[in-house]
Amino acid sequence: MFAAAFYRHGLSLDFLIYSTLLYLLFTTAQIDLQHGIIPNIIITAGLAAGLLYTFPQLLSYLLPVPEALISERSLIDALFGMLLGGGIMLVIFMLSGGGMGAGDVKLMALIGFYVGTGGTAVVLLFGFMLGALTGIALILTGKTTSKGALPFAPFLFLATLIQVFWSSQIGEWYLNLL
Repeated sequence: MFAAAFYRHGLSLDFLIYSTLLYLLFTTAQIDLQHGIIPNIIITAGLAAGLLYTFPQLLSYLLPVPEALISERSLIDALFGMLLGGGIMLVIFMLSGGGMGAGDVKLMALIGFYVGTGGTAVVLLFGFMLGALTGIALILTGKTTSKGALPFAPFLFLATLIQVFWSSQIGEWYLNLL
């Protein structure tokens, strides 16, 4: 996963940002699969690291900072991504009556902070598609029922992988459809 991130982004701040996010998501997906929870400490550590990555950009308004230390995503885009991802999941959490966990809301807010608004849309789209397809397959094979719980963090992890490695290709494909 790290080698692929290095191949895609080279030795850059984006490589460090995405490697941090993917490591956190991989860990969270494993915990969610095994225990059905998303630990707050992972969300907190992820947000702290994300804020640390934006610090050089904030500092650049006051002092000269090397370009290599400034992310291409703005803090405003990160905050909007966090609000979009967390907000959509919060609405689903509130309407689902326990069908979606609060940890999923916080995890999607974290992902949104790292990938921004456009990336958040990609992650939500693919996360829900992968989750729905898996749920349907499990129901059709009799391994669960429509009331069965399905951890969502693994699907958010897979969707984030898609966004990190193929978002530009997905964007080009979509624009070519129009």
